[in-house]
Amino acid sequence: MKKEHAIILDLIRQYLEDKPTLRFGQALFNMGILDQEKKLDESGIHRPRDIHADQDQQIISRIREQAKKNPGI
Repeated sequence: MKKEHAIILDLIRQYLEDKPTLRFGQALFNMGILDQEKKLDESGIHRPRDIHADQDQQIISRIREQAKKNPGI
C-alpha cells in the first residue's frame, strides 16, 4: 500500500467513526472523493464525475479542501 492510500483510508475511517449513521457512498460524496460533473447532462441532471484518472494526491487534496469548507469532514 502506498503512503497516499493509507492517508485516504485513515481520513475515511475517521469520518465514518465521527458520523456512523452515514452510508459509505454518502461519506465518499460528502468528503469530495466522489463528485458530480459541473454541467448537466442531456437529460438535465448531474452525473457522477469519472475519477478514474485522478491521482491519489488529488483525492487527498479534495478531501482536505472539503474539510475546510465543511468542518467535521
